[in-house]
Amino acid sequence: AQLADGFGRIELPADLHLTIVPLLNPDGWAAGTRHNADGVDLNRNFPWGWRRGGFGGSAPASEHETRAAMWMLATERPDLVIWVHQPLGYVAALEGCPPHYADIWSDVAGVPVRLNLRQIGGGETWTAMGLGLRSMLVEVGGTRDEPFGVGRHVKALQTLMFAVEAV
Repeated sequence: AQLADGFGRIELPADLHLTIVPLLNPDGWAAGTRHNADGVDLNRNFPWGWRRGGFGGSAPASEHETRAAMWMLATERPDLVIWVHQPLGYVAALEGCPPHYADIWSDVAGVPVRLNLRQIGGGETWTAMGLGLRSMLVEVGGTRDEPFGVGRHVKALQTLMFAVEAV
């Protein structure tokens, strides 16, 4: 919540549109878990590499939240999708996303770059592999109530926006 609020306060270039989805899993947030009200881990419910078993749901995209995110991304087809998770503290540019995007984020936010990331059923991986959109995963450290480096991550997004615009 603090990070979404910070992202929303960034002064944007005139020709840039930024969409922020502050919370994809409100049920899980309210319950203090990564699973929605149906017990599904939404970041294992996307179609790319989905596997039966575990907490990925009864079928790929079986959950309303997953389908809503898929519809929005397939309809809008943004130039870059940044998925924010917690608590592992790294950044990854997925296949098809310029690696220097993650390097910029890493330098500003002070988190390491993770290479060759692919999450089975993951939204960030589905965005890259299924839709062919530039996709990044940012893992913020800390807890949801006390995240680490919110200001640095906000600055990283701002720096990345202006760096990409200049290219």
